Amino acid sequence: MPAIVQDRVPDHFPAGTTVKFTRTLDDYLPSDGWTYTIYLNGLTQKFSKVASVFSNDYLIEFVPSDTASLNPGPYRYAERLSNPGTDFVITGVEPDGFGNAIYSFSSFTNLPPFLGMGVVISGFANGGNNASGAISAMSLDGRFAGSFTIPNGAAVAETHAASGAGAAEIHDIHGDELVINIEPNVATSAAGAFATFEENQLAVVEAVLAGRITTGIETYQIAGRSVTKIPIKELMQLRGLLRAAVWRQDNPGKLGVPYHVVFHAENEDMDYPPTWVDVTGLER
Repeated sequence: MPAIVQDRVPDHFPAGTTVKFTRTLDDYLPSDGWTYTIYLNGLTQKFSKVASVFSNDYLIEFVPSDTASLNPGPYRYAERLSNPGTDFVITGVEPDGFGNAIYSFSSFTNLPPFLGMGVVISGFANGGNNASGAISAMSLDGRFAGSFTIPNGAAVAETHAASGAGAAEIHDIHGDELVINIEPNVATSAAGAFATFEENQLAVVEAVLAGRITTGIETYQIAGRSVTKIPIKELMQLRGLLRAAVWRQDNPGKLGVPYHVVFHAENEDMDYPPTWVDVTGLER
């Protein structure tokens, strides 16, 4: 079972492999009706995945079949949070005599209601009680039951089951570097798919050197047209630069080839060279 990356979107992974990560988003809790979808958009392909809920966090899992057909390369991604909006279970309505209506509700789901929130009411037997507007006053009896007020001069007293809905919301999480690099799959890629530019160029330079050593020709002229090839000295220098670059790629975190050096213990009987006093004859 692959390790689950905690609260972070992986910045790279091989195509066709299992990837699991969680996202903890306190402002977008699943218990408030939020859902999480990650969208990947590359140069020629795109892909999306909906998260499951795990202990009020989001668990995202890419299975091998999700990414096996994606071309390697950078993919811009967006973490999108969606909510259908507050959903009230309305139990009745009373006009307040001032052109407003007070709607009682037994419960709500998804986003908590708030002052100024737009709400659409439907389902009453009396059509005048079906209205839309912004909540101007609200009281909660406990956590889920209560009442809210909106302007509605046509409202009449009624005790009938109805519903109220707030507006849906969609938010994208923003960041500085929202890019995932999908790497080639080692098992299915052709030989050489992981070779770097320096590795490819080193092979070209060494092939040229092998041919030049055989022919030994750096410049020639035919029918008034001259051709001058890169001198062998410069090719050797270029090969050295490319070899050093390839070595650093193959040995990340190291500056150069390590050498083992041993310093032998000195012996008092060893014959040392004369000191500066002996050489110059000067006295201290």
